[in-house]
Amino acid sequence: MTKITLESLEVLEAIHRCGTFALAAKELHRVPSALTYTVNNIEQQLNIKIFDRSGHRAKLTPIGELLIKEGVKLLNSADQIEKRIHLHKMEYEERLLIAYDQLIPFQNLLFLISDFYQECPGVELKFTSEVLGGCWDALLSNRATIAIGVTGDAPVRDDIAVAPLGTVEFIFAVSKNHPLAKKIDAITNQDIQSYRSVAVADSTRGLVSRFSGILPGQEVLTVNTFQEKIDAMLAGLGIGYLPLAHAKKYLDSGELIQKEVPRLKSKGTLSLAWRISLVGKAGKWFIHQLSDKKIAKKILAVPN
Repeated sequence: MTKITLESLEVLEAIHRCGTFALAAKELHRVPSALTYTVNNIEQQLNIKIFDRSGHRAKLTPIGELLIKEGVKLLNSADQIEKRIHLHKMEYEERLLIAYDQLIPFQNLLFLISDFYQECPGVELKFTSEVLGGCWDALLSNRATIAIGVTGDAPVRDDIAVAPLGTVEFIFAVSKNHPLAKKIDAITNQDIQSYRSVAVADSTRGLVSRFSGILPGQEVLTVNTFQEKIDAMLAGLGIGYLPLAHAKKYLDSGELIQKEVPRLKSKGTLSLAWRISLVGKAGKWFIHQLSDKKIAKKILAVPN
């Protein structure tokens, strides 16, 4: 039995996709007779009929459909092997895992991702959003190579590097229909304690979970994302602290009302962290970009 080559599979796939031998030949920069010879040779040696050529367009027979279906899998696998070899030669990672704190709006990262694809074509990116200790946990558990926006003290590990990123601004807000929205004076801790707080859960899986902005004895509604928190607050289900970057459009529309509160933590310090032993050329590109103060400022900016 003959061995079907990748080149012959490419011919069959092109004929099937283009519909005619002539169009496939034009796409492959070959003469139609060369494609006819390839198909006839496979059909004769395997004793099968791949295409029904009785009509205007070349139509696959049932056995031809099976051949194309399995052949495309082989072609894709071959492409992946070539891609991996190329990335290895260029010292790029095949896949770069990046965790980012939800304090940073994902839309603020899109320009950097676009630039990355221009500089590091072929590298797969995977982003995961984390909260509080989640970024540290992602690094320690190998769920991420780079963490954008870590907070708190760094774990004592020789293979983790940390660099300052910048600060984010927080506000305390309530829905426009919440009872506290009508209070003229600054609200007190006793006022806050009287109402349910909405909190975003710490996304850590292996570290001790943390909570932020919750008073002792206060009722809490816990959600997974800042957007869920905002939705709950807009529905009047609770109150709480929000990064200004997430809250601004709701403040501008009047749906949320900013309130003065005691001891508001107006700034949060974020850092960039990475696993030194796991960072390749692609990861180093990201680290270099985020080490630029102008780019870091853009990442942490409040959207207009």
